[in-house]
Amino acid sequence: MKQLVEWIKESACMVVFTGAGMSSGLPNFRSQTGLWRGQDPMRLANPRRADWYGAVTSS
Repeated sequence: MKQLVEWIKESACMVVFTGAGMSSGLPNFRSQTGLWRGQDPMRLANPRRADWYGAVTSS
């Protein structure tokens, strides 16, 4: 833990990956009001579909 604290103190910037349940105000994917509403998640959650966001937002 001490090493982690030192890395954070010494860093110029930091990225934190979090899981479900974060209350950030960002829209989620799978809820009734999520970004993927009305879409087939198996079609969108595909490594070959890096353009999924544009596909969803333009429909």
